[in-house]
Amino acid sequence: MRRATIAAVSVGVLLIALKLAAWLETNSVSILLSLVDYLTDALASLVNLFAVRHALFQAGGRLGLKMAGLVRQPERCGAENECAGS
Repeated sequence: MRRATIAAVSVGVLLIALKLAAWLETNSVSILLSLVDYLTDALASLVNLFAVRHALFQAGGRLGLKMAGLVRQPERCGAENECAGS
């Protein structure tokens, strides 16, 4: 989840830079309006990034990391299910 929000913010920054360059080159009002619209979308993505980060750490240290998929959980082998490779 965190990687997706970081990717969204990164793409947003790239698109803002491209739209800003296009507006500076053309002085087009429609490109300026598109830039302003995308700035609000990028701001929403940035707020989402911080919200996800805060939620993961609020879940409590290692538990938050498990929820984010950043910590591998040990495989459990029982009589009913065999582990791969054993």
